[in-house]
Amino acid sequence: MITLYPINEYKSGFILKGHAEYAESGKDIVCSAVSSLAQSVFLTINKEYKITHIQSHGFLEVNYEEILGILLYVRVLLTGMEEIAKQYPSYVSISEEEYKDEEN
Repeated sequence: MITLYPINEYKSGFILKGHAEYAESGKDIVCSAVSSLAQSVFLTINKEYKITHIQSHGFLEVNYEEILGILLYVRVLLTGMEEIAKQYPSYVSISEEEYKDEEN
């Protein structure tokens, strides 16, 4: 499952973690939808504002200052994720809780 987590109620960042596993790699439309949405928002924010991020396979953490322009882009991400989660609730979720690293 792909889960979107807030950092400080999305005021200073977000984490996107996991794999949809809706279909095999290269044919997973849920993964493609989430990835396209998240990468578009991330790349736009990264181009326009000073942010930090950590990215690896199945993990994206984005940290930023609370700036109205960034928050508008994050609202786009949330709205898109909400719609994908409605259509594919077994594969996508939005957490109200902050991310807790299972390894710690």
